[in-house]
Amino acid sequence: VALDYQKAHPDTLVIVTGDHAHSTQIVSSVNGGRQTATLQTADGDPLMVAYSTGIGGSSHTGSQIRVAAVGPQAANVTGVIDQTDLFATMLGRTPSTLPGSGPTVTVTAQPTAQPTAQPTAQPTAQPTTAPPGQPTTAPPTSAPSAKAVVRLAAPKRVTRHGRAWVAIAASGATRVRVVLRQGRTRVRRTLASDGGTFRLPVLRRGKATIKVVASAAAGRTKVKHTITVR
Repeated sequence: VALDYQKAHPDTLVIVTGDHAHSTQIVSSVNGGRQTATLQTADGDPLMVAYSTGIGGSSHTGSQIRVAAVGPQAANVTGVIDQTDLFATMLGRTPSTLPGSGPTVTVTAQPTAQPTAQPTAQPTAQPTTAPPGQPTTAPPTSAPSAKAVVRLAAPKRVTRHGRAWVAIAASGATRVRVVLRQGRTRVRRTLASDGGTFRLPVLRRGKATIKVVASAAAGRTKVKHTITVR
């Protein structure tokens, strides 16, 4: 029922999970366990499942459990995720830490051949060298400036009067702007530096484009998304 509703309302996020693990597993009929149930597969065959945790019966366990999602922000529901991250996901915010700058680059000093004659002029500055084969860190010419990282969660299809929501998460940005275009219609919104939510206006049938521009010291990061309005 929930999946059928989500198909008709693509701006709906559906998350399926549980509050704890259990010892349920498929077993044979010979060594079933103290608490069992026989199910029927899609092919009509019997399938025995055991719920026994110990000698006395069943109880909760601390194993990892299944979590799955469909809809906006579903990309942030991965196979392994902290359960408290689901709270931020349902608010339309990214639950995980966004990637930062790359690793430090190192170079290896190579031995050079000795000159046959001494130079007449002395160098103005002595270069820093390292023993042959020893790595040395290349000094950076300037402090690196990373561009902003942007994530956009929006439905692919909406109804004409659906008024769906779009969620934007940004990291390292100083300014985030959202531009919605459909024909001559243009709607602009300025969000916080870490993003936010944006509700779509009433649109005509056809295609609409959402563009997110996140400004940072190193430049602009642009993300585009196309929505089909039915």
